[in-house]
Amino acid sequence: MLVFKKKSIETSPFPAEYLVEINKILLAVADAELLLNAPELHAVIYEDFSTQEDSLKNVKDILDKLGDQIAVIHEKQPDVILEATGSEAVQIGDSLTQLNAEWDRINRMYNDRKCSFDKSVEEWRQFHCDLNDLSQWLAEAEGLLAEAQTPDVSMDIEMARIHQQELEEGVSSHQTSFSTLNRTGEGIIQKLSTSDGSFLKEKLAGLKKRWEAVTAEVMRRQQRLKRDNQQLIDYTGKLEELSCWVENIESAQDEKPTVSHEEKLQQLMSLIEDMDMQGEKLQWLNRNEQEVLLNQNISSQEKECISDRLKTLTTKWNKVFREAPSRMRELQAYVHKPYLVPQTKTPGYSLLQKMVLVSSATESVPQTQQETSAPADLDKTTTELADWLALIDQMLKSNIVTVGNAEEINRTIARMKVCVVMVLLF
Repeated sequence: MLVFKKKSIETSPFPAEYLVEINKILLAVADAELLLNAPELHAVIYEDFSTQEDSLKNVKDILDKLGDQIAVIHEKQPDVILEATGSEAVQIGDSLTQLNAEWDRINRMYNDRKCSFDKSVEEWRQFHCDLNDLSQWLAEAEGLLAEAQTPDVSMDIEMARIHQQELEEGVSSHQTSFSTLNRTGEGIIQKLSTSDGSFLKEKLAGLKKRWEAVTAEVMRRQQRLKRDNQQLIDYTGKLEELSCWVENIESAQDEKPTVSHEEKLQQLMSLIEDMDMQGEKLQWLNRNEQEVLLNQNISSQEKECISDRLKTLTTKWNKVFREAPSRMRELQAYVHKPYLVPQTKTPGYSLLQKMVLVSSATESVPQTQQETSAPADLDKTTTELADWLALIDQMLKSNIVTVGNAEEINRTIARMKVCVVMVLLF
């Protein structure tokens, strides 16, 4: 509410003149009310803000002047009442009550209209700020999406993967802004003139179309990259698991005395029992390598890395596979648990010979070299496999199962598979 300002009074009017002054102020208040209800302050809320601001400033100046006059009226009241008759005093009291009520009402009207104007200005400013921000982001997003588009309208996976996270975060951070923009825009359009409303409606429709196109493409790429990534994740996961296992068994076969021989023996035996399952993983990795390498959605660098890791892993596997039996014997000798490797050929010796001969025949080495090296390689290979069979035979005999205990039986059967798996892998 406007504050009354006190002014000195030179002379006090007669009661009749005092009532005339009050009525003049009441008329001025009514005129101010007409200005507040003028079309430019109601018909076009989001248009011609400068005109609205000027109109409100004009009303404010009028109310400031009226506030000074009303302050003078209240200062004169005690002196005027002394000169007034009883009926005049009643009339003056009623007029002042009416003046105070109208004054309070016109100030509330002004404050409400000023708050409404300020709110409209802020909504308009925020609306255009959000509109420009979203338009700018959509332009940037469309540019990033285009960068991953090849001339044949396919997708450059490596480029798409680089920008995917940035695009997904952009969609997420602008989702609320987009919803608010459309909701606010609909309200603004209803309060605009027909021509301006149609223009803004078309602009929002175009923006919505671009938003839907960008978000749809980002989601489509997300699903495609996730699907392709899943194959890569599954493969590299198994590759990593098997690499860790091989490192563990290498550590168990290490001759450096980091732990006691007994602990090393226990570690090695535990790892060997798990070799059948790990062998299946190696088979799976070799079997699925080509499918992964042929996937066009995996970068050439990733493919090369996978291929190199698998080759290294296979080399390490073959090494630990060959050395495990002899290292087991050494450790058992240290802890005074003799491990006897048969010196004669095992019942499966001739079969192993045939398998090794077939395997050797497929290796890509010169024929003359095969003829000279085959007997020595065959002898070494069959000896190693015989060691393995003897080792596995001893380990299986040490695992007594309870009749009727399905879990123990299945576990023992799984361990027996190691012989077949090792022969096939080797």
